[in-house]
Amino acid sequence: MTAKGLCSQVMTLLLVALAYLLGLAAARWWWEAAALAAPLPAWLWLLPVLLLPFAPLLNRLPPPKPQPPLRWPAAAGFEPPDEGVKFGLPAALALCFLAGALRYGGQPFTRTWTPADLAYYNLPAAQAFDREAPAVTVTGFVDSYPLVVDGVQEFYLAATAIQAAGMAAPSPVGGSVRVTSAAPRLRYGQPVAVRGRLSAPGVFDDFSYADYLAVKGIRSVIYRAEVQARGGAAGGSPLRAALYALRARGAALLDRSLPEPYAALANGMLLGIEAGIPDALYAEFNIAGASHVIVISGTNVALIAGVVIAVAVRLLGRRRGLWPALAAIACYALLVGGDAS
Repeated sequence: MTAKGLCSQVMTLLLVALAYLLGLAAARWWWEAAALAAPLPAWLWLLPVLLLPFAPLLNRLPPPKPQPPLRWPAAAGFEPPDEGVKFGLPAALALCFLAGALRYGGQPFTRTWTPADLAYYNLPAAQAFDREAPAVTVTGFVDSYPLVVDGVQEFYLAATAIQAAGMAAPSPVGGSVRVTSAAPRLRYGQPVAVRGRLSAPGVFDDFSYADYLAVKGIRSVIYRAEVQARGGAAGGSPLRAALYALRARGAALLDRSLPEPYAALANGMLLGIEAGIPDALYAEFNIAGASHVIVISGTNVALIAGVVIAVAVRLLGRRRGLWPALAAIACYALLVGGDAS
């Protein structure tokens, strides 16, 4: 591929990414300006994405006004002009803009809750630590890789039912809640019952914790919860369960092989587990301007892609060697938590 072709592809990717972000921003502005309440179906944004690969086919359409045939001798330094208007890129930008708008519409920051939503039972954020506030019991399964920070376990719970004061029996609900607890170590997919004060995330002067969690689909928090493991079948995705089990074994191996804080640093750089890195070590990396090496970045992805492609090309050929690399990158992204970095 020539340098000109590579630059053209990079520019195309940049434009479609910007169109998607503009769709998100426009949908949020419209949602708040029109005071809309009910969200759209969460899967609608996938429809424009599925149509996106067909956008380049529009470039084969005949131009509205065909140019007269002319001779452009290459020996004289002439380059033939474009045959006409290209419709592929505008169509791709429109589809990405629509996908971004529908993505926000499926999970808006502001919406009206019903008794079938877990967030319907939220206390105000100011009552999160009020001992006089009523507690609830939420049942579901662990929907994230549990992390331990300063002896406190943090995880996301996918709720299936809730029992509050005055309820004769648990009521089915949907939604997720961020839980902090000193309970024994849990695993992804494990069924649990969590008891505590269910509250909305806080909004501070310089940071909206509610918006931060809303991006992850989390609308509720429970601090210092009482967690009880329950029997039954594990929930969640079998693929994520296998990847998180591998992640836990990798973290245990690093903890046994290296002393602290090197083990915590290796966990952060290789597995995306940054919870054990001391704050003082973070500060030293920030002072040195090297904090980017702690988080999972393009370097990790490039190493994995390079190794997998080198092996796959020998086994499957040059054309088919790309697909195992893409699958390895996707699995690695899930393994390390799928954070934005």
